[in-house]
Amino acid sequence: MKSLIKKLLDFSGRTFAGLDIDDRSVKAVQLHKDNDGFCVTAAGCFNIKSLREEGFVDAEQITVEAIRRCVEMSEIKGGRVVCAVDGPDVSVRAFNLPPMGESEIESAILTEAEHVSPTSIDQTVIDYQLLDNPSGEGDVYGVLVAASVQAVCRKNYLVTEANLENVLMDVDSIALLNCFSIFGDPAGDATLAILNVTNSFANLVVFAKDKAPFVRNISIGSSDIIEQIAANIGFSFDEVEDAVCCSNEDGVEIPLYIDSLDAAVDVLASKVSETLRYYSMHNSDGEIAKIYLCGEGSLITDLDLILGEKLPYPVELFNPFANINFSSNVSLSHELRQQGSSMVVATGLALRSN
Repeated sequence: MKSLIKKLLDFSGRTFAGLDIDDRSVKAVQLHKDNDGFCVTAAGCFNIKSLREEGFVDAEQITVEAIRRCVEMSEIKGGRVVCAVDGPDVSVRAFNLPPMGESEIESAILTEAEHVSPTSIDQTVIDYQLLDNPSGEGDVYGVLVAASVQAVCRKNYLVTEANLENVLMDVDSIALLNCFSIFGDPAGDATLAILNVTNSFANLVVFAKDKAPFVRNISIGSSDIIEQIAANIGFSFDEVEDAVCCSNEDGVEIPLYIDSLDAAVDVLASKVSETLRYYSMHNSDGEIAKIYLCGEGSLITDLDLILGEKLPYPVELFNPFANINFSSNVSLSHELRQQGSSMVVATGLALRSN
């Protein structure tokens, strides 16, 4: 999988930090690779909510300050980072075109991109990677990425305002796959899925050996789940969020929590099932063997268990930090191991420098 995915937008050979920026938190990871494998040399997560509590009001200023503080507390070196566009701002699609000459391919792919672009084609950044056709036929096969110019410019602006250099703009779903190819368990020829539940949306990526990934966005995130739990039990959003995060060592003390979580996850589980049924109808890769859960939502206590009960596939947390070494100067290794499933995108972005 790595040979098919990582070379898309490749920029390997220099050391950068992966920087995952969303509307709830900023996460940073820096890796070093030697003969013994990978080592985390710097990593951290900064919660944007704490800045609002300090009195910051402007959303842009809050994000820039969160980036600065995350990089500072993580002790990221060099000031060069890799970011990603995500969610509704980007589309990733496989394409299969009839045989054609090299000069015709770019024009044909541009036409394909017009059908999947998240915005008008003149406001879209397009990249693509040709792959070996798994059918063995002579068709032109590959994967294209279409991203909103506005989203790319906004991420670049935020990083620049935080006095950093964004050396490469990646895509969250590609970062997920790159991370899983190194730190996951590909399980041979099995077809697998990664469900990345962020604060405001979920990202479902299905992948099989030697094939382009199937990527779909689902408009439900961890904030929607927490909001519904809060509404069901009469607590505030912040009270529920503080109580159900798996890093809360005091445990969950929310009445009727499991029942409320079960009800709150219904729509997400239904949309995941619907998407996977669509995938199975259009692909002959065989049954999906497992779904790996990651992202901000993976920190919600028992979310993996509830999803496993609702979906016809086993669900398992994917934590790239579970079996990785930490440099001696990474002081938060225990906390990072606990929250590693929320830092998959940042880790995948950090792999661009290796």
